[in-house]
Amino acid sequence: MQDEATKRQAFVDTLQRLQECITRLLELLFTSLKRAA
Repeated sequence: MQDEATKRQAFVDTLQRLQECITRLLELLFTSLKRAA
């Protein structure tokens, strides 16, 4: 049981990290697009 909960927590942590990376990338892209316009 404990192992399953640990796996789920690790999965959630990974998703949150991915979301942060994607958000940062989108912000960079948006900024460069505004600068190019």
